Amino acid sequence: MPQPTVSIETLQKNLLSDRYFRERRHPQWTDNYCLYRDTVIVNRLTQRQSVNVPLMKETIKTMLSRVDEPIDLAFEELDNDGAKELYLNALWDDVADKNHLELLDIVDKKQVFLYGRSFWKLNILDGEFKLEVIDPQDVLVDRYVNPWDLESANHITHVGIYRTLAQISMNPMYDGAAVTRLKTFFATQQGLVKAGENSLIVADRNQRMQDMGVPDVENPIVGETYVELNETQIKVWHPDEMKLVVHVVVTANGTEILMDKPLRDILGVNFFTWTTWADDIERTDFWSDGIADIVRVPNQILNVYFSQLIENGVLRGYGMHFYDATAKEGWSPIGYTPTPFGFYPFPGDPNKVLKQVDIPKLESHMEEMQMMRTMVGTATAATPTEAGGVQPDVKTLGALELMTQKAEERIKDLPKYARINSNEMGDKFAKIVTSPMAAKLLRPVTLHKKGASGTYYEKTIKPSALASKKGYKCKATQKSQQESDSLKEIQKLKIGAAQFPMNIPLQEILGDRVLSWLELTPEEKKRVQDFQEQNPQSMLPQMPGAPGQGNPPAPGPSPAPVAQPQPAFAQ
Repeated sequence: MPQPTVSIETLQKNLLSDRYFRERRHPQWTDNYCLYRDTVIVNRLTQRQSVNVPLMKETIKTMLSRVDEPIDLAFEELDNDGAKELYLNALWDDVADKNHLELLDIVDKKQVFLYGRSFWKLNILDGEFKLEVIDPQDVLVDRYVNPWDLESANHITHVGIYRTLAQISMNPMYDGAAVTRLKTFFATQQGLVKAGENSLIVADRNQRMQDMGVPDVENPIVGETYVELNETQIKVWHPDEMKLVVHVVVTANGTEILMDKPLRDILGVNFFTWTTWADDIERTDFWSDGIADIVRVPNQILNVYFSQLIENGVLRGYGMHFYDATAKEGWSPIGYTPTPFGFYPFPGDPNKVLKQVDIPKLESHMEEMQMMRTMVGTATAATPTEAGGVQPDVKTLGALELMTQKAEERIKDLPKYARINSNEMGDKFAKIVTSPMAAKLLRPVTLHKKGASGTYYEKTIKPSALASKKGYKCKATQKSQQESDSLKEIQKLKIGAAQFPMNIPLQEILGDRVLSWLELTPEEKKRVQDFQEQNPQSMLPQMPGAPGQGNPPAPGPSPAPVAQPQPAFAQ
């Protein structure tokens, strides 16, 4: 039975529908980005001066400083195979390091703050696992998607992928006949025109770069013919299997299908290799608001006020005058351009021959600007205190701590949403790298891990060694949250140990938790435990006057432990 395929007409209709669903957000995204990049559009009515109050950047930077800790992923092998678990965790550490995950995490959160949503794309390229943060204006999503479940979408499209004709010709996965037709088209006059233009899908994204001063974003001068590709992951019904199968369909120029293959034939999985998250999830709208949408209008108002203040000060310093122009025949009212020490005719006698142009000082603007900043800080939890400024109303340290605590409570949901997304990304990573196809695509990786003795051990991991019958479970945590949870657990155990001071098992459990929290090396932990075994009474509280509880004998020198080198990787 022939394999089901997707028609170019279906892809074109989906592309148009998804673009209409998203493009209502484009003007807002452009304004958010320009304000963040300290770029404003001057106009003759309100924004006469090219000035920008950096409220957008201040707010975004403040929020990033509170949630800049990356998520840690740990994998557990469900069949209790410690070696495979160790290998997969070591491989993830290597992938995170090579893909600069800590930097990508900042870019990811910044996109959520600016646009309301960010996307991650997972892939295997050139024998290595790749992670990439994608611009929201390069992603089109099925308009009927469940906003908190990307897998509920029928299709996801990555647009704005540019490749040269030579690169397309060398890809063995693309259809040779389609590539030939593409070459023929770009050799015509119509094709040459198309090669120098961008499609409507990326026009709004290009507008941002035009506003930032890139002059040739629409028609870049390049030495080769670039073709725009769109990559769609779409669910296709396979009647012989009675289930939906995710296909990867690559189109060129919007007219040629270069590839249409099931994703399981490429990466060995049957789910979207995308993850996404937002910090203001809604039930009905996938393209939800971000923090920048709260700041945008107040920032624009502040710019108007600030521009007027500067304009007002400039005009007041010009020293302009009206003068009596009745002696001149044929005078008529005309507009005038403010110039330093300018003189402007006026019909009649403004204060007998000469009168200085009176320009009132804008007294109220400073109060209004402060009100707008306070409103934004209240709405986003990026208060002056959080931004490193001074809050004049705060008089005591207790009040300052209370304000900080309230801000912490308001932004604590942000890491939670990021952690949920990271957990999904970790699950998909584990399934991709342990699939049968990954064993063919991934190159063996040589990893180095430091053992307990301080010696580095080398291990070459083959992808086939990661295969697991039951799979892996991913756990996403943050180091600060782990430490906070550990401290809470230790505090609870201390309360129990104080209630039952003579309960040796409880005291031992408390000691184990404290040693784990201290993150001692195995040698240091063994020294502490050896001392406790030789001096068990040191664990119990000394009660004065209790029978048999005299002063304990002075401990003798502890025997030096013999360091046994432990291999970093299971053999």
